[in-house]
Amino acid sequence: MRFEVVLLLSCILAFFLNYSIFLNTTLNSALTQTICGNLKDLFTIGLGWMLFGGLPVDFLNVLGQLLGFIGSGLYAYYKLIGK
Repeated sequence: MRFEVVLLLSCILAFFLNYSIFLNTTLNSALTQTICGNLKDLFTIGLGWMLFGGLPVDFLNVLGQLLGFIGSGLYAYYKLIGK
């Protein structure tokens, strides 16, 4: 019974996530959606480290997260300018 409840809650969260992305893209430009996605990634990483603390905060972990965030930002930038 617990599995079904968790599955139902997961489906509800996925619905609202997809709806909010659709609404954001419809009401704003694609650039706004890209920036919101990158900011979401940044806050998700920071909140995950603060709440769960599963990874030690050392140089390689921070560097890896920064490289991933910078890479997604550069991808969005070059996609925007058309290269």
